[in-house]
Amino acid sequence: MNTRIMNFFSIAATAFASMLMPGKSQAQSAALMQPIKMTDNEQFEKATPVFKALIAKDPTNAETWFYFGENLFAAEKTDSAEVLYKKGIEANPKMPLNHIGIAKVYRAKGKNNEAQASLDAAWNLFNEKGVKIKDEMKVRAYVEGADAWLEGEPKNTSKALELVGKALAIDENNVAAYIAKGDALFESNKLNATDPINAYKKAAELDPKSAKATARIAFMYYRAKQWDKSIMNYNTALSMEPNYAPAYSGRGDAQYYNNKLEEGLKDYEKYLELNKGNISARKRYAGFLNVAKKYDESLNEIKEIEKALGTNDPSTMRLKAYNLYEKGQYAEALEIMNKFMKTATKINAVDYGYLGQIHGKLGNEAERDANIEKAAKMDHPNKLALIDEVLVSYKEKKNYPKQVWWYKKRRESGSTDANDWYYMGLAAYYGDMYGAADTAWTEYTKVQTEFAPAYYYLGWAKDGLDKADVKTWAAKDSYQMFITKVKPEETAKMNKKLAEAYYFLARYYYYSDTKDVPMSRCYVDKVVTLNASEEWNAAAANMMKIKEVASATPAPECK
Repeated sequence: MNTRIMNFFSIAATAFASMLMPGKSQAQSAALMQPIKMTDNEQFEKATPVFKALIAKDPTNAETWFYFGENLFAAEKTDSAEVLYKKGIEANPKMPLNHIGIAKVYRAKGKNNEAQASLDAAWNLFNEKGVKIKDEMKVRAYVEGADAWLEGEPKNTSKALELVGKALAIDENNVAAYIAKGDALFESNKLNATDPINAYKKAAELDPKSAKATARIAFMYYRAKQWDKSIMNYNTALSMEPNYAPAYSGRGDAQYYNNKLEEGLKDYEKYLELNKGNISARKRYAGFLNVAKKYDESLNEIKEIEKALGTNDPSTMRLKAYNLYEKGQYAEALEIMNKFMKTATKINAVDYGYLGQIHGKLGNEAERDANIEKAAKMDHPNKLALIDEVLVSYKEKKNYPKQVWWYKKRRESGSTDANDWYYMGLAAYYGDMYGAADTAWTEYTKVQTEFAPAYYYLGWAKDGLDKADVKTWAAKDSYQMFITKVKPEETAKMNKKLAEAYYFLARYYYYSDTKDVPMSRCYVDKVVTLNASEEWNAAAANMMKIKEVASATPAPECK
């Protein structure tokens, strides 16, 4: 399974550059802008000593603590980031950003109640007597708060958009707010790229010299698998900022999927050059090699990373397990993946997907299903492919209830393929699951109106559900539609299904309130003429034991 190590697009630099810090000089702001810009360029290690120097100079500056925390949070050092945010609160508990930083950490760790409490602590400062929060700071806080709601699972895009709205109500031309709006819109509906792209375009219009918004647009096209448009927008971003490192890695990913592996490798070489000595950049490169199916090369990079970080770094363990799975070393992959799952503070959908696949290869069916279900719920980028792997297994085992359950999951996971209903309906048919079959074939016949067998299966399902003391004969219309839709050249291969439909109608016209014995006899004769099987011949013979039927003249108009 291919996976993509996602770009970290910080909103911090945009938010910070668009306004000076309240109560600080422009020179101080410029000094803090330098490591923020490094973070924005994914130069996390390079920014660290700069942040430390600023803190040594002024340990009471709560904003420096916050942006240093943002640096470590972006580098997936969540616990260390939490320490720094708390230091910022100690330095100035009346500055909202560090409360929001703590909320991000809690969201990432799944502690959503604690996250809400931290956000409330930030918002309460806006109305606290004696505390004056300037509008510039409120805008930044709202934007960072929106970002917090997009951390962890489940993401709360409505609250994120609500906060973005508050930011724009104060500053309608705030670039960071429009980027945050695009992020929230993307998370709210990943099948709709138009709305987030429009938000990013607005940000780009407001700040035409910034590469960030244009790179976001490029990423939207990447997610839509429009590789050429993605590359074109990354090119535009790099024309604005030739050293904007995330654009090189993003373009490298798009180049790979556009069947331009060599160009992708060159982009990653440039990315590494811009981030020389940066372990995080090497991790990113190792991730690209994994995506490019260069698993041995990726593992070699990981060995070098381990020399610097040891073997217990969560993100390195994750990538190592991915590579080992792809190389077929499933037992080793499981050992490392289990270790990663115990130590990581941020576990994503791809992690659960790989863990599920590893268990599947080792024959651990229950563990496979549980983890792949988690991956699908968390919006795994290849969730349908994951579900299809599970379905292949259950098809081989002819486990019809499990097939039906996973086809439902496929629909819930965003599939619009009408064949989901077809295969769900077949599984329900062979598993004698009338309700599921009724649902599936009802949906299928809405889009495939001329496919005759679908109406047969729908009739079968409705007849199976018709267990009331007083029979409703709900299957009649479906069976009649089936008979109508069968083409002459299809009669031979559908003779058993036709016999069943004719027999149902023979019973309907004899036993229902619409009793019409000549019509019943007509359909009995059709069953006999088909001679489809001994079963249906015997059923017709039993109907002929009824004197009324046997003595009736067949109606000429039955079809």
